Amino acid sequence: MTYIGAESILTPLGAGLSHVFDSILNGQGALKKTDNPFGDHPVGIITDIHRSKFSRIEQMCLLQASKSLEQVNANESDRWVLILSTTKGDIEKIKSDNPKEAALFRLADVVADQLDIKCDRKVISNACISGVQSVLIASELIQRNRYDHALVIGADVFSEFTYRGFASFLALSETPCMPFDKMRSGLSLGEAAASVVISNKKEIYDKPPFILHEGGTSNDANHISGPSRDGSGLARAIRKAMQSLDPKDIDFISAHGTGTSYNDDMESMAFFNTGLHEVPLNSFKGYFGHTLGAAGILEIILSIQSMREGMLVKSHGFREPGTVKDINVIEKNRSGKIKRVLKTASGFGGTNAALVLLNPEL
Repeated sequence: MTYIGAESILTPLGAGLSHVFDSILNGQGALKKTDNPFGDHPVGIITDIHRSKFSRIEQMCLLQASKSLEQVNANESDRWVLILSTTKGDIEKIKSDNPKEAALFRLADVVADQLDIKCDRKVISNACISGVQSVLIASELIQRNRYDHALVIGADVFSEFTYRGFASFLALSETPCMPFDKMRSGLSLGEAAASVVISNKKEIYDKPPFILHEGGTSNDANHISGPSRDGSGLARAIRKAMQSLDPKDIDFISAHGTGTSYNDDMESMAFFNTGLHEVPLNSFKGYFGHTLGAAGILEIILSIQSMREGMLVKSHGFREPGTVKDINVIEKNRSGKIKRVLKTASGFGGTNAALVLLNPEL
């Protein structure tokens, strides 16, 4: 068994979990065309990062790491690992005089070198499942007694490189993305940083942690940028995460929900084929866009807060059902006991990941 807690987030809706969650409950979205310096598609941008000796993404990671570490009390002799989830890292450094500084491991080194803990460093960059997979890898390393604790950070920044890439796929929406909606027309890009601490020691956390029940990954090998059309790859990951559970045991699904036609249809089939189509679900991406390497960790944290507050959060941008299989998309915020959450993710290259979170107080 491993625990997850000490959450910290920085998003286009602001910093701090309580503040961001309240903004979400109030229906605030951060996707704006005016924040996009490269085109007319709405994006979610963090505006309160100021110039310093560290780059924007370095500052974002360091801020979240410090806030997570402030929420735990570990022994000085405990073994730590820093796991960085990112798809592009410090991509802006590719334009510098030394483009090798853009290497992903260099970002992990910069962050680790500034921390008050001694730690090994690992980078997980596996498209859009990076965040969920990082949490699963952290849990596995701890269960195998390689480490006592893991600081997991997910971060990506909006860049021209990323924007032009998704635009070339014709994958971007002209309006703020509308996951699972009939009129959805693509995704919206955002940026964020989020961090958690994974451990097998409950006593290190200042606040009661949640339990990482189980998880799994798969690869459907369908296409370099498109998921399997029948959802079979994601369904395999879900079944791994739910080995000892029935669909009725899941109270809420935090879906990947990008707002593209293929992804949302694929997810609907995966949920239908695993008997989860009646479980309330949402996508958080309508609030601040697809944050890539940060997405999985950010959305896990928001799911934890949903469990903590007993609140099923509406899927922002959803108005009318529009997937090939009927699913139970949350249209209005409503209260309810949430004991178990299923978090899913899918990405380029046919990657899929799923995990189940447990609220130990219910």
